[in-house]
Amino acid sequence: MIYERIKKCNESDICYENDLLIAEGTPPTPPTPGKIEFLQPIERVRRYDEDDPAAIDWKKLWELPTVDEGEEFALISPPHSGTHGIDIYGREIPPEPVEVLRYSLLDGVRERLMIAV
Repeated sequence: MIYERIKKCNESDICYENDLLIAEGTPPTPPTPGKIEFLQPIERVRRYDEDDPAAIDWKKLWELPTVDEGEEFALISPPHSGTHGIDIYGREIPPEPVEVLRYSLLDGVRERLMIAV
């Protein structure tokens, strides 16, 4: 039946019948990259009001973010690889490689859930 429908479509310029599925596959799903989610603000905070006509203390212009011991400040989510797809011949199609999340934990930080110590 499929052969006749393909032959009929090939013999004319236009195939007027319903769409004819010849082959089907499934694409691989992409990987999910790892990420670092900061639970506290990490940007410097400006400590003055630009509209205030008072003199600005340039030494105290910026406030650097700090955390106290035991306070959670960031969460590291590891990357997850994608899933294989299948080509039209039934063979596996590998997903794209996972990008490695590069980070280093210095003194005063515990793993994955960054906690000040």
